[in-house]
Amino acid sequence: MNEITLHLAGLLAPVLTDEGMKGLADAVTSNDPIVAADGASAFFRALTQSGAQDASEYLTRILWETETVFSREAAAGNDVSRMLARIDTELKILSELVSTPCETVRNKMPECARPYFPVWNAGKFSQTAESLATEYARAGYGTVRFSPALLFDTEKHTFIPMRHIDPVRLCDLKEYADEKKAAIDNTLAFLEGKPAGNVLFYGDRGTGKSSTVHALLNEFAPRGLRLLQLDKSAISFFPVIKEKLAAFPSLRFIVFLDDLSFESDDASFASLKAALEGNLGKADNVRIYATTNRRHLIKEQHSARSGDDVHAADTMEEQLSLFDRFGLVITYMAPDKNEYISILRQILADRNIFVPESELCLLAERFALRKGSRSPRAAAQLADRIQNGTAD
Repeated sequence: MNEITLHLAGLLAPVLTDEGMKGLADAVTSNDPIVAADGASAFFRALTQSGAQDASEYLTRILWETETVFSREAAAGNDVSRMLARIDTELKILSELVSTPCETVRNKMPECARPYFPVWNAGKFSQTAESLATEYARAGYGTVRFSPALLFDTEKHTFIPMRHIDPVRLCDLKEYADEKKAAIDNTLAFLEGKPAGNVLFYGDRGTGKSSTVHALLNEFAPRGLRLLQLDKSAISFFPVIKEKLAAFPSLRFIVFLDDLSFESDDASFASLKAALEGNLGKADNVRIYATTNRRHLIKEQHSARSGDDVHAADTMEEQLSLFDRFGLVITYMAPDKNEYISILRQILADRNIFVPESELCLLAERFALRKGSRSPRAAAQLADRIQNGTAD
């Protein structure tokens, strides 16, 4: 155990479990040239991969990423005043570590090895315990701080950053003004701590239900909105998820269930009902947004109608009850011919593409016949074909 680790056997000790920070501590404190060289290499590798410009910026990022007693308590909105003096002491130690000139470590190496030694800048570390506490309370730490869209690892019970997020913006979604307004108003109320419902986006395929949810995230992520996309098979983990998200009360989380439907014997149906009418659905910083093409969320076979269920009507009501448990249902219907052409025209205008009206109508109708429907998705696909010159 090196000298730095001994001094940090306290509130910020987990920071040195990071491979880069541990390497830097070894490089600075070890008198063994081999240990120091290996540590320097590990730090330089981690610094490069992180994209940080210098050692001080790297330390700041690690402080934002690492769960410590201090980050956990501050993010939860708890009183951390009793920790501030100790945290400032430990930050001073870490500041001295990252401000150590690279040349100091380099001079430990045999002269023949120095030309190959990795070089980095120390930078200037300026964080204080109070500034860290303020930032933790505002935006949390770890994955939820840096990733607006998340997945849930059902084995490790941890959040995973979603690497590829649909970049769609609200202005990219044409028509459906009333539907978008209802979704925006509910989400703004949620962000402002006002009464807001769980939302079911229901309607025809390709009408922009999922895109609306992604656009809401892209619009309001800077204001603390986060999206946790959850597979139907993970619905039973709602209680665990609720507890984990409650640790970040300043952030607002949409638990997103896309293309929702259930088989007749699907246990997740009951789990979702419990979540919607139980504590998770009412949690201050969590709302459920789901999309579906089906009003009857449970897939039903004709053969089921001739079964031996004595109270078939009650069974049907039970199936519809999940639909009714959403506080807000926003219906997206397929556009008519004029709306479809208007959507296509607006998409092309955004791309600075002009097509004569008569030709545009002909292309639109021909494409809709091939697709078997009119929808915003079909309009966007046709716009792509027009743009690349393959429309006919």
